[in-house]
Amino acid sequence: MATIETGDDPNRVIATLDPLVLAELIKLAVTLRNKRPEEIAPEQVLQSRKEFLRESLGETREADNVYERIIGGDELQPITYLERGAIAARAVARVNLGPQGSGTGFLIAPRVLITNNHVLPDAVSARRALAQFRYEIDLADTELAPINYRLAPDELFFTLPQLDYTVVAVEPTSQDNPAPLSDFGCLPLIETTGKVSEGEWLTVIQHPDGARKQICVRENQFLKRDNDVLWYSTDTKPGSSGSPVFNNDWFVVALHHAGVPEKRNGEIQRNPDGSTKWIGNEGIRVSRIVQTLKEARPHHALLLPLYAATPATARITGPSINLRTSSPLRREASMAENQKVSIPLEINLQIQPNGQVQVGSIALATLQGTESTSLSAVVFLEKKTKPTASFDAPFDEDYSKRKGFDPGFLGNKPSHRVGLPVLDASQEAIAAPLLKPKDGNKFVLHYHNYSVVMHAKRRLPIYSAANVSFANRFEMSRPPDVWRRDPRIWPSINLKTGTTPPTSSIAAT
Repeated sequence: MATIETGDDPNRVIATLDPLVLAELIKLAVTLRNKRPEEIAPEQVLQSRKEFLRESLGETREADNVYERIIGGDELQPITYLERGAIAARAVARVNLGPQGSGTGFLIAPRVLITNNHVLPDAVSARRALAQFRYEIDLADTELAPINYRLAPDELFFTLPQLDYTVVAVEPTSQDNPAPLSDFGCLPLIETTGKVSEGEWLTVIQHPDGARKQICVRENQFLKRDNDVLWYSTDTKPGSSGSPVFNNDWFVVALHHAGVPEKRNGEIQRNPDGSTKWIGNEGIRVSRIVQTLKEARPHHALLLPLYAATPATARITGPSINLRTSSPLRREASMAENQKVSIPLEINLQIQPNGQVQVGSIALATLQGTESTSLSAVVFLEKKTKPTASFDAPFDEDYSKRKGFDPGFLGNKPSHRVGLPVLDASQEAIAAPLLKPKDGNKFVLHYHNYSVVMHAKRRLPIYSAANVSFANRFEMSRPPDVWRRDPRIWPSINLKTGTTPPTSSIAAT
């Protein structure tokens, strides 16, 4: 399939072609320039292209309009072409091989990366490699730090040298960044043919020479196909091996793997500066990759989402919106079971007096054409007015009715009971003692569901304990707060003399 060129481009893979095929490509690169697909593609190819568009877009006029634009062959695109491209680019990563160099790869399922066999020939090299996402330049021309994910060949590793591709599992989390791998989505490969026609313009997202992510969107023309490969005139460099090759709809049509140099009499031709003179590139057809994967790993759990992808579910339709921040989020170019949208949802809840919550009303937007819905809710809580008690609660001077904190409030099992703290000797020395201790209690003041031990000098609690229940709550009618002295504890101590005045006492409610 391919050999490694020596000389000026030691890491560039060169396609080994039959001389007749090479001669035809040289001719096509010249004669097809500026030709429209409708002028050069076979009729059966054009019909297959139309059928694929209808399957991905539906049996609508839109599919026919897109088809007419594509076979017309000019480079004019809807402005959404750029937005879809930005979404697709997130799934593309640099494959960092350390001292051995680098390549390009991209996610084809939530945790599966594909690149070339000559980039990752075996599991050993995969264990040493890193998939580096977001290795690019932002809108402020700032070089972003990559987000690194280790490969997991023990979970999945399959390589096919004959088609020069390798698929490998990726760890779901990064060791140096909280971003999950799922943030970058994926670009599922579609086995269905009809994704591209001769003369159509292609796009390659790549890490040329191991540099930050770049894109080639001009002068990229599909020239010729074979059973296993496609040839196209896209500009690529060493390090672009493993890049996705896209059609106008941002479906992956090939896995880039080799350059096609111009040859005369078996000799590679050179530019004036001595570099190789390239006439095109070669990529492995996506349909062949999926077919061979299904034959080799038909039931692997990480690959099942890929096998379930269809032209409709794999189409990039746009970003979803985070309702909490109103910022665009990466929407996966997802399979059917992962397709998600975020929609406004309003729920009115009623909180009952006993603390229970009941749903009042729900207002939900209706969406068409979605297979499943992930809801982000904006909830408004409506507190229901508590009933007003039909009786008053006058102050009762009989303190003996006050039972205080209940240690068995949470349950009478020993593991559920919560007792009051036990004072040590130093704490008893500063506590306000009761005038009439009872049942061994010398310091604890009991109230309704509440107990407290007061500090003799500071007139503040040393500790307090309360039982709080939200059942059977009422709006109690009550006069303004009235503070009373509790007659059960010793009078306060004079801070200067240490004596107890005969008439004053510690105040409590």
